[in-house]
Amino acid sequence: MLKIDDLFTTTVGDRGFAIFTDSNSYKDGEEIFIFGKVGKEIREWPVTAQIIDPTGEAVALAQLEPDNDGIFSTHIKTGGSLWKHSGFYKLKGIAAMNEDIVPFQYTVSDLVETPSMPTNDIQSLQAENQILQQENAHLQSQISQLQKQVD
Repeated sequence: MLKIDDLFTTTVGDRGFAIFTDSNSYKDGEEIFIFGKVGKEIREWPVTAQIIDPTGEAVALAQLEPDNDGIFSTHIKTGGSLWKHSGFYKLKGIAAMNEDIVPFQYTVSDLVETPSMPTNDIQSLQAENQILQQENAHLQSQISQLQKQVD
């Protein structure tokens, strides 16, 4: 399990971004600890953390301000009228032009058993996330080149 201390060794680059949760599984009523780090060139931008349920509906939203080191964190309590479905949820983090998605499992308390997400779906999402990160790095490089041309 990743801890907030690991952020000090996480390299995000000047314009990079990384977001994490403290677990990959939560039950009704538990708190999700969300934390991450942004690069020095985007520290002035707020970070948006959105939790999306298995049907694609947003169930929680937070806007976070990174500190001087680029570290940000918050707690979001699960449960309530919006958290209706057990299953696979996504934490979607956005910082400037960067996006990161963290999957996790959520169980509604009145259900006995929740089917887990198939491994191939998790692997597919991880591969998609990796592709998005590569595309983002490429776009950041192009922006940097264009800025040099303008200057």
